[in-house]
Amino acid sequence: MTKIRILIAHNDENVRKTIVDSVNTLDYVEVVGTAKDGVETYNKIIDLKPEVVFTKYNYSNMPGLELMRKTKEKLKEHFPSFNTIGQIPENELKEAISITGEKLNAFVRQPYDGEAVEIMKAYKEYNG
Repeated sequence: MTKIRILIAHNDENVRKTIVDSVNTLDYVEVVGTAKDGVETYNKIIDLKPEVVFTKYNYSNMPGLELMRKTKEKLKEHFPSFNTIGQIPENELKEAISITGEKLNAFVRQPYDGEAVEIMKAYKEYNG
């Protein structure tokens, strides 16, 4: 069985670890990497090409829209499913959706409350 490759990105090490530990309980998920800021997140998305990304929306070194836009420009049809940790500001939501289309799937509350496991279960069910 091919595992769903995911990247976990957040500037708080405890948040990253909590999400990694929780999704590692799923036998069909492989955490291929973690990142601590926007630039590292972008570089790891490009290098590792995960199917799913859990990421903080805005980093000081790369705003959320820029991360999504640059990723879309570089990867085109291999654009991953984005799940943002924390909500996208209302004034940016329409543009985020226009960049990601159906690949913007969920908002993970902060502090993290176990949504990543539920999101991955739904992702597996929806994507076979």
